[in-house]
Amino acid sequence: MKIIYVICILSLLISWLPREAEARNNIIIGGLSLSYDYDDRQYESQDSEQAALDREREAQRQLARAQESQRAEEMLSEEEEDRALRQQLEANVGDDLTDPDEGDDLVDQERAERERMLALLKERELQREEERDLAAQQEEGRLQAEQRESTAELLVQDAVYDDQDIRRVILSPYVRFTSTGEVDEIELYYAPGFSYDQDDYDTETDQALSVTAYRYFEQEWMVQLSDNFIYSDDSTLTEDRPDPEDPEAPPLEQATVAREDRSQLSNEPGRRRYKTNELSMLSEYTYRPGSVFGLGYTWNILRNEYTGIGGWEDYDRHDFMSSLSYQFNPRWILDFTGHYIKGDYDPPDEDVVEAVGEAVSGLGIDIDPTVDSTLLSNDLQEYRVDMGLVSNIFPHDPLLLTYGFIGTDYEQPLREDSVIHELTLSWEHELGPRMRFALGGGPSYEKTTNQDANWDYNAHGDWSYDLLHTYFGLAFEKGYDQSNFSGTHQRGFIDYWLFSGNIAHDFTPNLRTSFLVSYRDENREEPARALAAVLDSEDPLQTLEEQDLQELAQYNTRLYTAGVDCSYTFLRYFTASATYTFSHQDSDRIGDDYDDHRVFLTISMEKELFRW
Repeated sequence: MKIIYVICILSLLISWLPREAEARNNIIIGGLSLSYDYDDRQYESQDSEQAALDREREAQRQLARAQESQRAEEMLSEEEEDRALRQQLEANVGDDLTDPDEGDDLVDQERAERERMLALLKERELQREEERDLAAQQEEGRLQAEQRESTAELLVQDAVYDDQDIRRVILSPYVRFTSTGEVDEIELYYAPGFSYDQDDYDTETDQALSVTAYRYFEQEWMVQLSDNFIYSDDSTLTEDRPDPEDPEAPPLEQATVAREDRSQLSNEPGRRRYKTNELSMLSEYTYRPGSVFGLGYTWNILRNEYTGIGGWEDYDRHDFMSSLSYQFNPRWILDFTGHYIKGDYDPPDEDVVEAVGEAVSGLGIDIDPTVDSTLLSNDLQEYRVDMGLVSNIFPHDPLLLTYGFIGTDYEQPLREDSVIHELTLSWEHELGPRMRFALGGGPSYEKTTNQDANWDYNAHGDWSYDLLHTYFGLAFEKGYDQSNFSGTHQRGFIDYWLFSGNIAHDFTPNLRTSFLVSYRDENREEPARALAAVLDSEDPLQTLEEQDLQELAQYNTRLYTAGVDCSYTFLRYFTASATYTFSHQDSDRIGDDYDDHRVFLTISMEKELFRW
């Protein structure tokens, strides 16, 4: 399928290239990198209140089974004794009737005693049968509880979170071809990666291929096409974010990094091998100076080697975009961007649907619709609108009034649809030629179907100080958002805080070092978590009556990150770099707490091979 995408892109590119001869600048750049990747992720043991409760339940079940097993052996022994006694009593009946020396009274007494003993044996037999029936009912109840708990774990857990200790060497050659004309440009990039795992003594091959091109058919009309394919186990390769250390990036643009980055793949479950391809088409028309109308479409696919409700999920993401920018005059600019996003997820596994259906039916509750693949489907539709009015009345103090809307329509009945409205007024101020800051805030409104509305505030701030060889930056952001395409089952409404700080320093023109720290706090709602809590409780029916399902669905995650990076360029074509990143996550979800240490060492060479 990927070859078909590339062929289509190349065919389109070739079709719009000019037929007549024209001056073009063609460059081929080649490179080679040798890297050492060390990633040690340790998940904290589940020694929490819930884990302790699970262990206590399991211990109680094992004790009950042991007691029942012991009692079953005792009943077998009793049955043997009673059987022998019954046979003896029945054998003595004939002796009583044929013994002429026995008196009638004595015979009657012995006969009555035998009848009493036989009745007692019958009563004991009935008691044992009742004990067996009760034990069978208790065992059935335990099995149902275990099934509910395993289904609950299936609903809320990602793939089994094992500690990861990765040590591998990566050799990656790459080539970049760029052809630039008067009205167009084409760039092809290919970088395979050959890795050797020192722990498993195994080899893997990663792939990175991209095709990008644009062309001006007229001075006012531009069309751009791109296709990016990645096959790897490192989710950071899908990130496409502005560089927070770039002093050229305006703070008002940096404030959108957190929101834009939430469509990227999550790295919380650790490493996993996946394929992703993003095909993008964009057409823009400048209908007057400073005013542009655009239409775009992006098709993103994700395929994982492990999928399922309890793990990473495959999807096709279709994003239809329209934009409009209108410049009233140099002081006033209006921007509008709208997105319609359709998410098509693979249907859940039948064994998962069956497990959830049996667990729910075991509660004795009739639900409509019944548990099937539609009830557990993750398909969705998302609507996004961003509007901004920029005022440059004051040359050094631009103002920006923005309105953001996010609407999500889930196909799954367990997930409630939601809408988010945010209004933000931002102000940027230059304190001098090297220092500037931005500050903004406003009201936020979130409403989820069948739940109370949430009123809160959004805010963001950014400060940067750019010296000759040193750059300082601080930023924070608070707001609402939706995250539905992280590659895991974690999706839906997010109430987040984000703080970050970074320092970059150039010791020499060839030696650069940077430091980064960040803190992210997220409150999420996961309906599967509420269903899991009900199934995992001692009395699910009582839990449904007494607990607020919305509160059961909520959980908090806190991620702390610190990193340092150093790069040195030497002998013109060579660069050596070292990166260390530490991450610590605390979460209300059992099994999500971890410490991650990653060291990435690289020596690379890049050289222009041909130019014509």
